[in-house]
Amino acid sequence: MWVRNNKRVTAQYYIRSDIRSNITNIKGVSDKIDGIVSAVDSILGDSYGMGNPIIDDCRAAVDQLKAASEKLERCAFAVDNLKTEERIDDDQYK
Repeated sequence: MWVRNNKRVTAQYYIRSDIRSNITNIKGVSDKIDGIVSAVDSILGDSYGMGNPIIDDCRAAVDQLKAASEKLERCAFAVDNLKTEERIDDDQYK
């Protein structure tokens, strides 16, 4: 007989929630970095010759955050597909 393992179900729920929270946090940080890029671009521009390296580094950070978010999405998918049921002997419930 197959039964649902409540400990697994609970663990799956909390892991999924933690992953989703991290994805949301990454999105927020990425948005803040985009704001920094806009601010640096408007303050420094090309006239100081310093804008491009800073902006390039910020954009690289956003790309890395996007890659991390995509990996977390794959993790969330894997967690969703974890088995929460287990087989037990029918004799246990006689």
